[in-house]
Amino acid sequence: MILFIACGSASAGTIPLPIQFTVSNTNSGGISNCGFSGTATCPGGTAIGTVTLAPSSVDGSGNITGLSVTISLNAINGGTFTFISPDGKDISWNGLGTAATSNITGLTGYNFGSSTPNSLVYADLQHGDNVSINGQNITFSNTMFQITGAAMPINQITFNLTPGSGTTWTYAQLQNASFALHLGWWNTSLQSNASTGFVGTGGGTIISPEPGTLQLLGSALLLGGGYFRRKFMK
Repeated sequence: MILFIACGSASAGTIPLPIQFTVSNTNSGGISNCGFSGTATCPGGTAIGTVTLAPSSVDGSGNITGLSVTISLNAINGGTFTFISPDGKDISWNGLGTAATSNITGLTGYNFGSSTPNSLVYADLQHGDNVSINGQNITFSNTMFQITGAAMPINQITFNLTPGSGTTWTYAQLQNASFALHLGWWNTSLQSNASTGFVGTGGGTIISPEPGTLQLLGSALLLGGGYFRRKFMK
């Protein structure tokens, strides 16, 4: 038995580890993005959520041919960051080429920790949108514009992404990708939304397996090795 474990790079036949990006307001003085009720300001350094890129398929050379994207937003200050109507429901990204509608499938949303998936749609896939994040104007190669669905507001979105025709991604490309989210902050008790705005991601971090998982894996390999030694010694 041969077991392959992918770590910080992709190789033929292995699925690399997921990469996670932190969504935060990096302006130390606070900015009117996703403001809290009564203040309309999201304080600098606020941890807003995460974007996780999980490779789902690779080709024979180890290049990545499919991704599962998960965006999870945090509960904070008596409310939850959300994708919400009528504004605050766009996802933009750079570093993964220019997508076509056919490259995006399985767009699904979850409402405040619910395990029930809800299908979502978007009005348009735009290219070259200019987004203002923490006072900087950034042009994004892809924007899923005006995401809607019966479950709005929602605090988790998943979708599958494939590269453009005839292309693949390297693991380094995934680590250097960037995202911008148009969000609101939902007041749980008032069931209402404060101001909306754009926030972005920092650099990607490889999600390593939990130590306990590695210990279990090591024990299984040792037991398996002992079994095969005994078998071949008979």
